[in-house]
Amino acid sequence: MQVWRRLEYSRLFQKMTENENYKFVKDELKQGLICNYGENDGYLVKVFSEGVGIQISINKDLVKEIDKSEGFVEALIRSTADSFSKSYYQIKGMLPVDGNEIQEAVKHAKSK
Repeated sequence: MQVWRRLEYSRLFQKMTENENYKFVKDELKQGLICNYGENDGYLVKVFSEGVGIQISINKDLVKEIDKSEGFVEALIRSTADSFSKSYYQIKGMLPVDGNEIQEAVKHAKSK
């Protein structure tokens, strides 16, 4: 039953994002998470989604300027990507959300 609820949630989420009233969800995913470094313009790492899947963009010019070890940049990229990925897959219903949020969303959607 739990898997069925998650699949139903995913289906409802996909249907909602096709509705112009919920365009803000797609806009948020497209904007994604951006990590800046110091006073430099532009992002160091950007994790986002335009459609299906997740994309990671690294500002190679800015990475070269960082006076830190390679491990620092790698850890920053990994943590940003992990954070966005978890949220992305929870929003899409592919990972469980803590609490009863999914069940409540499905019940609410079915009652309409």
